[in-house]
Amino acid sequence: MPQIPATRRQRVMTALMRVEISISNSPSSSVGGVCIVLSLVNDKSIVIFGAGIIANRTIAYFGKERIECIIDNSKDRIGAKLQGIDIVSLEGYINDMSRDRDSQIVIAVGSNYASIIAEQLKNNGISEFCWFKPIENCVKETI
Repeated sequence: MPQIPATRRQRVMTALMRVEISISNSPSSSVGGVCIVLSLVNDKSIVIFGAGIIANRTIAYFGKERIECIIDNSKDRIGAKLQGIDIVSLEGYINDMSRDRDSQIVIAVGSNYASIIAEQLKNNGISEFCWFKPIENCVKETI
């Protein structure tokens, strides 16, 4: 394995520590149930919450074939598709008996809305979910 020069390695580690600190200090982590996206199980399907720009990054990260559907609160987006994936309401997702109940929900919104969506999920009996915050953006800012 090639060695990263000490100064670059230190910058990368500093960036990763900042990501960890920002996640642990974020309002969404105080809601509970929010975890780092790297802890997801590789063989489970993914349900994305949020149909914006971050959803596109999330689809690219996990692969379109793993995404079961996308949940969104916008009435304008419900019933549409993003990259060919159905966009549904949270109520529609919960009430659809054909959905895979073992899916992992990934919140794909900015930090301003992550805690609100986490609370919405918890209020609807969903306590396990993750927040997708691309680590590469934080690393690029530091290096």
